[in-house]
Amino acid sequence: NNLRATALQDDRDVLRSSSVKALRELILDCGMSAQDCFEKPALIARASEALRKRREGSCLPQRKLGARRRSPRKSGLSNGSTSTGGSVVKGSKPTSGRSSRRSSGTRARRTTKNTNSPAAFSKLSTLRLPLLPQSEAVLVAATTRRLRELIVFYGSTHADCAEKSDVLRRARELLRKTKPLPAPGSIRHQGRVAHVLRPKQVTPGEALPLLLVFHGAGRTEQSVQHSVLQFSKLSSRNRILIVVPMSLDSTWDLMSVVKQGRSSSSVRYDTTGDTAFVAHVIDCIHRDYHVDTRRIAAMGFSDGGSYAITLAVNNPGVIQAAMPWSAGYFQHDPSLAPSSSPRPHILHGHGMADDHFDFHKVAIPMRQHLRNSGHEVKEHNVKAAGHGTPAEFPQDAIQWWLALAPRRRDRR
Repeated sequence: NNLRATALQDDRDVLRSSSVKALRELILDCGMSAQDCFEKPALIARASEALRKRREGSCLPQRKLGARRRSPRKSGLSNGSTSTGGSVVKGSKPTSGRSSRRSSGTRARRTTKNTNSPAAFSKLSTLRLPLLPQSEAVLVAATTRRLRELIVFYGSTHADCAEKSDVLRRARELLRKTKPLPAPGSIRHQGRVAHVLRPKQVTPGEALPLLLVFHGAGRTEQSVQHSVLQFSKLSSRNRILIVVPMSLDSTWDLMSVVKQGRSSSSVRYDTTGDTAFVAHVIDCIHRDYHVDTRRIAAMGFSDGGSYAITLAVNNPGVIQAAMPWSAGYFQHDPSLAPSSSPRPHILHGHGMADDHFDFHKVAIPMRQHLRNSGHEVKEHNVKAAGHGTPAEFPQDAIQWWLALAPRRRDRR
């Protein structure tokens, strides 16, 4: 047993020092898949399993694997790819007209039909944050049903409200109530958890900026607790509210939504959707604290960076800025964002030595796609940094965000 434990430890040390490409080759050579491994720790775990199978002689024959290997379709999301208007764009280069003409007319017609189908629209609509009304302008324009949802969410009742004017008056009263300003803690909702951090001293009535922080793939309780400790200091230092939500699975469901069209917010507070949970968390923060709605931002790392950009570009009326580090892709549907809404600012951080999402193949094309869609992008490159987040990036990003002019209030 001691010899076996030593051998396993040696394997892990070798795998940690191996490149992402070598790990993927090892996994594929054993007949296993690496498509669901978005972070290097997940690749290391899968490669370790591949080594074990190889010793046991249970790897699939390489010939069978070769039959399964196919070059990815250009319509699928890969490292550094983005999507606009329901059609997916490869991250390394925008598709040229000459390339698109190579496909048959039948295939082109099929692609167009699928893009405009109800299923495609349903998939992309799940990227919208279904927030409750929070401002006077939105409150007046809200339906009676939405006003009733807000009243119930705030712990009150609308049973005695016979007319819509009565419901509207009750909703106004609740929004104007003194906020409880609870101490740092957590929001728990249908099996999900989000950690809430606030400055040590909060002045009643003081509107604070809100930052959402999204972890990368392969998250653990220990890694999230480390983030909570790190960002609790930044909350007091910068006088901002910070929320650190946890995905239900090991990473965010954005990839499955993009690939499979699985809905995350077709039903409000759907337990299977990360976007619906994030909306619930923001509603809770509005209920408990005074939030400066002109200053709401999203920060994320790797998979969390992809999710932060996606939420920002599809919810410009909510999120002022996104600060991703080592994001691999993002999904954008311009139809979700009214033309009157200002485009979110992007601080795009990426390590130039990243061996997971290559700087030149992923980061540079992604920035170009963002600029082409009307977003202002500030580059934050660290020459010696790899996929991991530099210790100074969160504070630098927060300072950049708070120096921006406040976003004008959404009048929709």
